[in-house]
Amino acid sequence: MYDVGHDHDLDYLVMEFLEGETLASRMARGPLPVDEAIEIASQVADALAHTHQHGLVHRDLKPGNVMLTSSGARLLDFGLAKWLSGPAGGATAPTLTGIGVIAGTLQYMAPEQIDGEPVSERCDIFALGAILYEMLAGRPAFKGQSASATMAAILLSQPAPLRRLLPDVSPALASVVDKSLAAMGSRARTDAR
Repeated sequence: MYDVGHDHDLDYLVMEFLEGETLASRMARGPLPVDEAIEIASQVADALAHTHQHGLVHRDLKPGNVMLTSSGARLLDFGLAKWLSGPAGGATAPTLTGIGVIAGTLQYMAPEQIDGEPVSERCDIFALGAILYEMLAGRPAFKGQSASATMAAILLSQPAPLRRLLPDVSPALASVVDKSLAAMGSRARTDAR
């Protein structure tokens, strides 16, 4: 964000122009080759690490918030980001979402977010795991016929093992995805395998 203002009855935001396509647009054409998916996920992970080092959780990581440009993947839309312990400088950050309020995009939401529990960096890691799964498998890790069915899938099950869908995916890569999507906190999820 370069500037925010108001001029002649018009509110405006000045942001960087990025040329490219969203990851959602790219994924609409089908699964990504493993090397391309790993490269994108690595770049998003680097952006998240930077974000987390500065005390923020993105809370709405999804393919539509990743822009693929000629210089690499860029993480967008921090509109739902939340300070973990207050912004740099020690002041307490105001919050627009109340305690117990769900914020984010359902298919990529960690169980804590669905339950309205406090968020941590793990929520973003879970979302990145869900995105990587979808980039490789060509289908969402968690999906139901309704919002409540999708929530139940996230809360109570594991997605089909990546290596069952893609036997040629390396065990190491499948392990990274599995660990990203693993049960968090005290929640016991059943194994749908």
